[in-house]
Amino acid sequence: MAARYNKGRALHDLQRYEEAKPELETAWRLAPSSSSALSLLALIERQMNNNERAIDLLQKLVAMEPKNAEAHFQLGQSYLRAGRTTDATRLWKETLEIDPEHGGALYSLLRSLDRTDPQQAGIYKERYAAFQKKREITDRAEALSNFALASARNRDWPQAIAQLQEALQTCRDCRSLSTLHKNLGLIYCHSGDLKSGERELRLALELKSDDADTLKSLRIIEAVRSVQKD
Repeated sequence: MAARYNKGRALHDLQRYEEAKPELETAWRLAPSSSSALSLLALIERQMNNNERAIDLLQKLVAMEPKNAEAHFQLGQSYLRAGRTTDATRLWKETLEIDPEHGGALYSLLRSLDRTDPQQAGIYKERYAAFQKKREITDRAEALSNFALASARNRDWPQAIAQLQEALQTCRDCRSLSTLHKNLGLIYCHSGDLKSGERELRLALELKSDDADTLKSLRIIEAVRSVQKD
């Protein structure tokens, strides 16, 4: 399955859609519970203007993965292309139930409702404006984090720590909060401050309990402390 999917994806990237389709269809047939081939097939059908086929595939994808926000959004887009505005609006609202900060769904809803229901459209305009502001905050925080990582590569630990602390102040509760705490924790550890490093890593773990890098780093700290005690 993986070989077929990878070949289909490579052909898609080369815009050789007709050649990509049989590879992806075979991959999907071999692994019908896998969404990757199905999702890419739907994208190809949309790119080839086979909208009804795209709708059929996306309906299957939504049924397979009812919590897949992007699949709901793309199905809404395909409904809009087919002139099924009511269905499109319903799918975009479902997208926001899964992911309240899906910018594409917010924008599509406010544009769709602007003519038919200005009052409701106003609600989505406010939500979209808040989303844009939050995204700008996240972008600034992530830029500061990137500067900090560059400083860390130069082993300028004080500068890296200061930049990440500023990133955390900028972020507040943005989507990158866990990553920022993790990066700060790792940099503290590299600078030799295991106590502060562990504190930041545990804050990151509270926000994202299954992060493999954070868990691994905390185990290393425990191992180092155990050796130090001996």
